[in-house]
Amino acid sequence: MRIPSRQSIIDRASDQRADAVARHDSTTIRGIDTLIKNLYLGLKMRWDADGALIVRSVSTPGAVYAVGTHTCSCPAHKPCYHQRLRDLLLEMLEVEADSADMDADLVNQAAPLIDALDAIHGDADFEADCDAPAAPVWRIGAVIARRLAA
Repeated sequence: MRIPSRQSIIDRASDQRADAVARHDSTTIRGIDTLIKNLYLGLKMRWDADGALIVRSVSTPGAVYAVGTHTCSCPAHKPCYHQRLRDLLLEMLEVEADSADMDADLVNQAAPLIDALDAIHGDADFEADCDAPAAPVWRIGAVIARRLAA
């Protein structure tokens, strides 16, 4: 699984913090503050093959913690910011997957329009026009713009 950019994680955590402030949830606010602080301090993380998040401690040099669904190997004997981080990353990956599904739906919806443009302009190679590594929705716009400019 992919780890989003540090700034994306901080932005999402900040959104969650604002929600916690609105609910007057001081426990959540403290946990998110710790998470954000440690991200700014260079917290390093990766996913292992079993789906656990592996987090290198910022405060204890050399310490590495495995964060599972409901567990963390850190010495905190309560829900810790590592677990909050894992939940936040999984939420971000789910939103990303949903966005990719929406992009695929847009490509499928645009296919008849592209076919019509191909028929008008005599180019029936939509797949070749979409070889660029950009997101599908941008590819469609680029193809349409090229067709209209021709």
